[in-house]
Amino acid sequence: MVLYEVNLKIKKEVALAFMKWLPGHMQRVLKADGFFQASLFQEDQDKSEKEDDDLKVTVFYKVKTRENLESYFNGLAHEMREEGLSRFPGQFEASRRVHTLVEDLN
Repeated sequence: MVLYEVNLKIKKEVALAFMKWLPGHMQRVLKADGFFQASLFQEDQDKSEKEDDDLKVTVFYKVKTRENLESYFNGLAHEMREEGLSRFPGQFEASRRVHTLVEDLN
């Protein structure tokens, strides 16, 4: 299993609209082969260390295999990224990381 992490820093002016749009976007990503779960997390901010008012969230997608993720990168990913960039131009930053499962403990 692979965990695909998308970190988003969203300008406060569009944060509400972005957060209304994001779950539908996540649902569309989940239609890609091998994607089977998406979770949305909001970063906790310490009030005393608040550097800005931007909203910081992370989406974690669980993907069956690295091959499924590579297929997504080579196909649907461009369309999905363009969707956000055209709807919220210059209003957010995104960074991504990929994690491969080593061990699951329950």
